[in-house]
Amino acid sequence: MAFDLDTVKKQAIALMNLSTRNLDGTPVYSTALGDTSYGASEIARGAQNAATSIMRAICETDGHPHRYFFDTILTLTHQEKIPDHYGSIGVPRITPYSGAGYALTGKRKSVEEILSYRANPNYYYSKIAHDAAGSKLAGYYAIENNIFYFTGFSADAAGAVFTESSYTALPDSYYPLAIELTIAALKKDGDLSDIFAYYERRSMEGLQVVRAQGTDQPSPKKTIGRRDSGDK
Repeated sequence: MAFDLDTVKKQAIALMNLSTRNLDGTPVYSTALGDTSYGASEIARGAQNAATSIMRAICETDGHPHRYFFDTILTLTHQEKIPDHYGSIGVPRITPYSGAGYALTGKRKSVEEILSYRANPNYYYSKIAHDAAGSKLAGYYAIENNIFYFTGFSADAAGAVFTESSYTALPDSYYPLAIELTIAALKKDGDLSDIFAYYERRSMEGLQVVRAQGTDQPSPKKTIGRRDSGDK
């Protein structure tokens, strides 16, 4: 069953009602918490922001076990910026020449080497253009300031991408954290209720746990090209 924000909203409301009651003992339901009014749209936005925070934490954490849920194949173009993504992209797959029925696993070189391979094939043992059949110069890449360089005909790589609607890919194990983040997001200026302090602390600790689930040795698909790093 897909991750459902309605479940997050209902559970957040239920937890808030456990902490707050009207003077006559009846639950406050979805419209108020303490002396502060909360509309349905505010709770919905809090739940959406909670899911987005979780997805961002997963996608920005290299080697996270749930990152593959958000993998997208990014088309890479020589001397152009890598398309928007979160965290690192995978090792590029490079098709060496037009019509090739296979792709090479990219090998890292410097920008200067890539540009030289492309411009001066006669200087090298290959003597064949980098993107022609039989060339030994295909299959190399470099990244500098988020600009991609490569030799060969075409290239792509896996990258983590998500939109607001991507939350349905989240495993059910993230429901507790999403609920905590939702409640924490409803705090308003001047509200000193202990419930907010509790859930703010819980949710921040939860996001730290998510980010701590990366691996020191990511899989071959996920090793390079952080969007915000300017790799070289």
